[in-house]
Amino acid sequence: MSNLWSLADAIDAHLTRWMAAQGIRLLRISLGIVFLWFGALKFFAGLSPAQDLATRTISMLTFGRIAPHTALLLLASWECLIGLGLILGVFMRATLLLLWVQMLGTITPLIFFPHET
Repeated sequence: MSNLWSLADAIDAHLTRWMAAQGIRLLRISLGIVFLWFGALKFFAGLSPAQDLATRTISMLTFGRIAPHTALLLLASWECLIGLGLILGVFMRATLLLLWVQMLGTITPLIFFPHET
């Protein structure tokens, strides 16, 4: 029985060390997949659950100067760039800047459309 506990302890220690070493990288890749997926959905009309809210928010932020279709394509490209940057781990400073600006844009519907968010 003690051999079983020793084996369990060894496996636990190994997994803990592996997660400590790889956890941040796996988290970065996971978040990148989410951004890439939701960005890709915005390239196809009607597939993104946030499409209408996103276009109205961008319209308010730009005072209607960017057409909704163009705004959605820009947002889709922006999110895909964030996703690819996080997945590949390249240009991390630029990727994180895009991410922070994206997060600011993500919370603006709470101010503009509080009854819908």
